[in-house]
Amino acid sequence: MKINQVLAVAFVALSAVVVAQSPALTLERGVLMALEANSDVKNAENAVTLANRTLTARNADPTALITDLLQARQAAELTVAQLTSARLEVTNETISEFLNLTEAKDSIEALELQLKLANRTLDIAKARLQARTATPVDVQRAETDVAGVQQQLSDARATRPVIVARLARVLGLARGAEVTIAEAPAFALRKLNIAELEQNLEDRAPQLVQAVQAVEFAELSVKISDNDYTPAQQQREAASNLENARRALATAKRRAVNTFRDAARGVNAAADGVSVAKQNLTVAMRNTKNDEERLKQGLIAKLQLEATQFAEIQARQSVARAENGYLRALAGLSLAAGVDVTGLVKGQ
Repeated sequence: MKINQVLAVAFVALSAVVVAQSPALTLERGVLMALEANSDVKNAENAVTLANRTLTARNADPTALITDLLQARQAAELTVAQLTSARLEVTNETISEFLNLTEAKDSIEALELQLKLANRTLDIAKARLQARTATPVDVQRAETDVAGVQQQLSDARATRPVIVARLARVLGLARGAEVTIAEAPAFALRKLNIAELEQNLEDRAPQLVQAVQAVEFAELSVKISDNDYTPAQQQREAASNLENARRALATAKRRAVNTFRDAARGVNAAADGVSVAKQNLTVAMRNTKNDEERLKQGLIAKLQLEATQFAEIQARQSVARAENGYLRALAGLSLAAGVDVTGLVKGQ
């Protein structure tokens, strides 16, 4: 086994031990682990090494054709862009699965509270039935509500191990590894220069890099065929290939720009969503405070206050999900821009 493979295996094993011993894995550390151990990133790094070795060999070969030299250089450049893209993909996946796990945890806790509330409602419905102030239909409706919440809770609990397994895979951990995570990072709006990010996409997005390289190679083909000893048909084919490559590049640029702008709009929409969710939470907190006072005055039953308190919990979870949505949107923009804007990828 090669030394780099040995180190990779050792890192994965050490990471598994660290995760097992650590009380909670932060998202920042999770991204770092994924970028160090994820197989997709490792493969992309190996591709860069191999392409650079090939380029060095081509440059040292005095008999190498000009087209071979160009292709070797282009391959080296492309693998660098692909490595950056792989790192951003893995970062995006790590963020997604980490936040999925935090939301699964919150959902389970909320459903457990909702189940208690549904059971209390059922008990009250049964008591009212005995007192002949409710009908059997009221009891059946309450029983249906309890059964529905129980099913949702069962589904949420069953989903959690699946998310844990996906997160462990992204982190490069062994199958079956348990991951205990910390809370999601504190929400903070990022200052982004959208116009600057949109510039020079063709230097970062792999599909655009390839399209630019296709034009470059086609231009070289036209140049080396512009002589008296190249058949006219071959010259026409070279010119046609160049025209096609330029059209393909223009199309690829439009698509990349549209994707980028959609992602930028998604970030703005997600930020607006956080603001709306926080406004709804303010209303929910006010309702809880009002119902607490109404209960003291004997104007409402305790069950109504509990329902209002649960609505506040749901509003808090909506804020958390909206904040998570903003971070997911930043990760999506990173992919579209070809550069990290989440602040989680160190060294960029």
